[in-house]
Amino acid sequence: VSVCSNPDVLNNTHYALEKASEILKFYESYFGIPYPLPKQGTINYSGSLIKNILMSTLIYRLVCYSDFAAGAMENWGLITYRETALLYDPAVNPETSKQRVAVVIAHELAHQGWIILEQVKVGITPRHTTMGRTTNRVDEPDLNVTEIMTHMDTPDGRPVLHVDTESGQVTQERFFILKPNGTVAPSPMTMCGWYHSTTSLRRTAPTSLWRKLQIIRDKEGFKSRDRAGLLEDAFGLSSAGLLDTRVALNLSQYIRDETEYVPCLTGLSQLTSLGNRLSLTPVYGLFQEFVRNLTSDFAEIYTFNRTNLTHIQIFMRTSVLNTAWANGNDDVIDTATQLFQNWMRFNQTVDADLKSVVYPVGIAYGGEEEWEFVWDQYLSSSDPYEKRLFLSALGMSRIPWLLSRYLEYSIDPSKVRTQDTTTVIAYVSGNVYGRYLSWNFVRNNWSLFLERYGGGSFSFSRLIKYVTGSFTTELELKEVERFFSEQGDQGSGARAVRQALEVIQRNILWLETNQNLIQNCLSDTQSCFSSSLS
Repeated sequence: VSVCSNPDVLNNTHYALEKASEILKFYESYFGIPYPLPKQGTINYSGSLIKNILMSTLIYRLVCYSDFAAGAMENWGLITYRETALLYDPAVNPETSKQRVAVVIAHELAHQGWIILEQVKVGITPRHTTMGRTTNRVDEPDLNVTEIMTHMDTPDGRPVLHVDTESGQVTQERFFILKPNGTVAPSPMTMCGWYHSTTSLRRTAPTSLWRKLQIIRDKEGFKSRDRAGLLEDAFGLSSAGLLDTRVALNLSQYIRDETEYVPCLTGLSQLTSLGNRLSLTPVYGLFQEFVRNLTSDFAEIYTFNRTNLTHIQIFMRTSVLNTAWANGNDDVIDTATQLFQNWMRFNQTVDADLKSVVYPVGIAYGGEEEWEFVWDQYLSSSDPYEKRLFLSALGMSRIPWLLSRYLEYSIDPSKVRTQDTTTVIAYVSGNVYGRYLSWNFVRNNWSLFLERYGGGSFSFSRLIKYVTGSFTTELELKEVERFFSEQGDQGSGARAVRQALEVIQRNILWLETNQNLIQNCLSDTQSCFSSSLS
């Protein structure tokens, strides 16, 4: 296994080399099949080096581009990466960067042939799933792999399972966030219907059973993945109108006592998604207070100055602190702001694992001086992950003209790499202060985006979803419909446009159903949560 890179980042390739070697050995041992090509290599380059490599050798390599639209691409014998997916500097980069490099390398190497074997292996392993609990089935007869794989791969969508707790009957239907007219009624469950992992289906049951599941607060008997699955199901089903949203909110209260990362992250992520829909409604203040109360104890445990954290605890702290400050936790905001000021004014280094909290808080609660300081840091930095953190933080400004200028910078290749243009727009559109600025910017520069990304780039579809995904009104829906109908050519984003319109319709319907209900509920949580489960 070899790693090649530009000379100035050669020292940052050691970790990728180490992991690529370990992962190749693991795959060969796990599957009992040797790697089919003579050698495996990893290359990080800016451009011309690739020609010499291809001309001189046929050995297998991983290539890291300085400007590459995709995160990575699994070309057989020559995997290509963007820098943030392959380079790691332990003195500068956080644990999140370290994990990303390992995960992306493992993913791309699996594409060299082993990933197909793994899909078949998983596909023929029967799984029995019921209300978040998953166990292997060991009593099945010989299985027909063709039948199972056909059942997994040919149907559209994923199922939602309806459990009748009195009769024991389980039925299924296709899961829709926005159910179309004419959807068929639930159908009886077949044996092959069990061959789905917990991430591929939704499970629902009468509200009375969800009430019993409040024992999730007493975590005994529920594994970490079970608790995460229940939270994801509850919010997913409430999003589709299949479960009272108050049930999901009530269930989420248990996470204040959660100690494991996966269910905690699931709960916080679902609440963040809910908050995005409510962010421009009168109920948002009450919702933020609800989330602050859930995370206040967490924020006191996973403090900025806590040391000797494990890999998972570092991830936990980052999630908790970012959720806390985004929902107005003053203690977290004040501490992060002070750390930012110490960095800007006295050159005091920010802990690598706290940068993703400190940088955005410093920008969100700072002014033009803070913004210009971070922009200068971005321009002068040679570390790809640091540059990504700076770009993310800059999009958190609450000053509209700074965000407008930032959007203009994003399409200037001398300032922002073309691979990062749509990422910058995503950061700005994810900021409530930049939501409409980014939508107007994309419309005003549509021909540029169509020419640059419309030929098939993943970035183009994502761009469309980024700038429209938070819209929640009929007026916005009509505006999006009118704009795209007038464009004619939507390039590779045609499907993304249809999906974007469905998401907006879903958001509108969800708010019509839930806004007043949530406002009344959060005004009196004790009586609300009691009545919602009665």
